[in-house]
Amino acid sequence: MDVYAPEDSFVVKVSGPASVKAGDIIAELDSPDLEKQLDRVQMFLDGVTISARRYSDGRQEEQRKLVTDLLTQLQTQTQAVNGILANAQSNLEIGKGSDLDVYNAQLRASGALITSSKQAMAASQFDRETRDSTDRCASLQKHGQAEIARLKDLQKRLTILAPFSGKFAPCTAVGLFVKKGHLIGTLEA
Repeated sequence: MDVYAPEDSFVVKVSGPASVKAGDIIAELDSPDLEKQLDRVQMFLDGVTISARRYSDGRQEEQRKLVTDLLTQLQTQTQAVNGILANAQSNLEIGKGSDLDVYNAQLRASGALITSSKQAMAASQFDRETRDSTDRCASLQKHGQAEIARLKDLQKRLTILAPFSGKFAPCTAVGLFVKKGHLIGTLEA
C-alpha cells in the first residue's frame, strides 16, 4: 500500500525502514500554510466575537433606550401641538382666533407628526438592524467554527498512522517539502 502526503507539508518524522504495528505513527508532517489558515480563521472569529459583544454587553440596549426616549418625547410634543391646534380651531369657531392662527397650528402639528413618525421608523429600523447584525454574527461564528474544525481535522491527518501491521519503507527524508499526493512510503503486510 502506498502512503501519500494529504497536504503540502514538510516531513517532520518518518519511520523506517521498519516493521510497524497497526496504529503506529509512520510519518509526521507539518504544514505551515495550514497553520496560517487556522490562525487567519481564528483571528476572523475573534473579530466577529468582539463585534457580537456589543449586542450582549448592554451598549445596544443603552442606544435603544436613547432612541425610544426621544420617540416618547416627540410623541408627547406631538400631543401638545395637537392640543394647541384644537384650541386654535375652537378659538376660530367662537370668533377669538384667525385662520392664520389655525394654519400656523396645523403646520406645527404636521411638522411634529412627521418628526415623530421618522423617529418611530428609526426605532423600528434600529431593532431590525440589531436583530440582523446579531443573526449575521451568529452565522459567521458558526461557519468560522466549522472551518476551524475542518482545518484541525486536516492537521490531524498530517500524522499518518499505519492502517495495519507490516513493513514500512519510506520514500522521503525528514526536512523535505512534499506536495499533496507525494509518495511518503510504502507499507507491505
